Amino acid sequence: MYKRLLTVSLLALATILAAPSEAAAAPVVFKISVLTPDGSLLNETIKAAGKEVFEKTQGRATFKVYPGGVMGNNIVVQRKIKAGQLHGASFTAGDMSAIYNDFQIMSLPMLLSNYDEVDAVRAAIEPKLLNGCKEYGYQCSILVDSGFAYMMSNAKVTELSQLKGRKIWIPQGDPVSQITMESLGVPPVALPLTDVLTALQTGLLDTVFTSSVGALVLQWWTKVSHILDFPLLYIYGTVALSQKSLDRVSPEDQAIIMEVLNKHMRKVDQANRNDATDALKTLIKQGISLEKLSDANAKEFRRQADIAIQKINEKSRFNDELLSEIRSIIAKVRAEKAGAAK
Repeated sequence: MYKRLLTVSLLALATILAAPSEAAAAPVVFKISVLTPDGSLLNETIKAAGKEVFEKTQGRATFKVYPGGVMGNNIVVQRKIKAGQLHGASFTAGDMSAIYNDFQIMSLPMLLSNYDEVDAVRAAIEPKLLNGCKEYGYQCSILVDSGFAYMMSNAKVTELSQLKGRKIWIPQGDPVSQITMESLGVPPVALPLTDVLTALQTGLLDTVFTSSVGALVLQWWTKVSHILDFPLLYIYGTVALSQKSLDRVSPEDQAIIMEVLNKHMRKVDQANRNDATDALKTLIKQGISLEKLSDANAKEFRRQADIAIQKINEKSRFNDELLSEIRSIIAKVRAEKAGAAK
């Protein structure tokens, strides 16, 4: 009798130990807000990253993506992340600067003018920006290239004086754009990214600054008729996860999550750069006029950009050492190009 009871007890214990607990079976879900629409490259890539995270953590973690800004604008999303309702988001450099001011430093107006400069600066500065995010409670993916921003408007603008009277969009909560427009004497219209298309449709806006890829993905091209063929600033973003949310999983799983996320974001980074030229060609095929600046007007744009950067740095207090390093790298790239040309 005793042996039978012991056998039954051991079998019952083995069954309990063999059955996965409910807690072990349920993955930790990281809820991520994405501004781009459902079906966009960024949205689908983060979904794919979530599936790979699930596989590599053996079901312990995954992502749930909320596309198209359904979770609200940048300010609302950051508030939800602090409250634990969301665990991360895709942020533009301007969005991320509300958390970590220096994150936007490579997006100063006309600071970077081509991809040779971008690549040299990113190689040195990107690791520093990502480390800086950690100090503010976030782990960020590699930077995701969004290309250079161009002025797009429903009127021809090839001189600074022609900006007067334009209804120009700047991202809500973006001090760099705000100070830049103020230095030009043009009062901007600050709106969340998610509200721009509606504002263009209703006439609240008539001028935006965005990349050719962004204009296509966000459908802004349908409400503009001119593009100024002059890169105004380099734009980029990241996918940021709060450290507080990451601490719900082990350090080993955190490492897997960031490794997988970075791998997938590299694809978006490269694809966006490759797509930029094709996107511009597509916009022109749609009948949008590509406008050129004269040398004199280009020189004036750059002069005003230098004035704007000085004012921005006085108010926003970017890290002086970081900005000096960026300028030094740019100067070196330009000197090498000039030497090669000779």
